Amino acid sequence: MVTDNRNEKLGHAYDGVIAARRRLRAMHLILALLSSLSLSTGNPIPHLNAFSRGGGWVIVVLSVFGWGPYLLSWFFSRPLIDGSIRAVNAFSVGAIIITIASASLYQNIFAIQPTPSVPLVSTGVTICLLGLAKASAMIWPSPLN
Repeated sequence: MVTDNRNEKLGHAYDGVIAARRRLRAMHLILALLSSLSLSTGNPIPHLNAFSRGGGWVIVVLSVFGWGPYLLSWFFSRPLIDGSIRAVNAFSVGAIIITIASASLYQNIFAIQPTPSVPLVSTGVTICLLGLAKASAMIWPSPLN
């Protein structure tokens, strides 16, 4: 039985697109969770009485600084690098490095004085992730575009 080489190439390309989409989504979800968890320092928040001021809601709202950059990155990077496995792999490695650096800054592992503010680190993470997505898309363009 003779198989059509063109159909095999199309099937392989389709599998690559689906794998890249899943990997991009999973990477953003996992790194967003890790970043949100790294915001918790274990120190009490000044001027917060959890029982009288809704401490649970405050923690949920503050966690936006952890997962927010990854949500914005997912919306921005999805159309840019969605179909390119190489771009998604490069973006994933870069995003892991950015997440490790941001978690280190959130936890103040580098002992920087004064401690960088959470909104500043979150903004920096967002800018780095968006720049990384754009650079990955320029180096390895998606076959879908």
